Amino acid sequence: MTLITRAAATALVCLLAAGCGNGGKIEISAPGDYQTESPVNDSPVSPPQPATAGTLVVLDYEYSYTPIGATPVPFQDYSSGQVVHIAVGTSILVELGEFRDPRSSDPTVILPVAPPQDAAGYRVTVFRAARAGTASVTADPASSCTRLVACYGPVDIAFAIP
Repeated sequence: MTLITRAAATALVCLLAAGCGNGGKIEISAPGDYQTESPVNDSPVSPPQPATAGTLVVLDYEYSYTPIGATPVPFQDYSSGQVVHIAVGTSILVELGEFRDPRSSDPTVILPVAPPQDAAGYRVTVFRAARAGTASVTADPASSCTRLVACYGPVDIAFAIP
């Protein structure tokens, strides 16, 4: 499955989870009500596509945010603690490699809306900017540093929502 198809499937899951089209009501799938097998694909990995309008996508240490009505912005690196300014209602898709599931420092500002897995079986956690304020999304490394495992710092990206 190409990254474009994954992004489209993830955006669809995000829109459904965020209640788009049902009057803003947020619905969360029942536990265990999502695909548990990851597909295997032999095709080469293509570069990530920019986020769709109204969406911010975080992939490990880089992100892409495209406000509604704006031209898509390519992925860019971020440093720990950097503040990214987004709008209320922005969908935040977080796909991390060697990290534990991400969490919001303030779920009333950055609201978790979907389990950490998308329809294609990839570990994507979906959040939504629920109201004005500041909050961060953090994730600790999945394993401790050893000589055989690369050391990664925690993911920590801060959001300011006017």
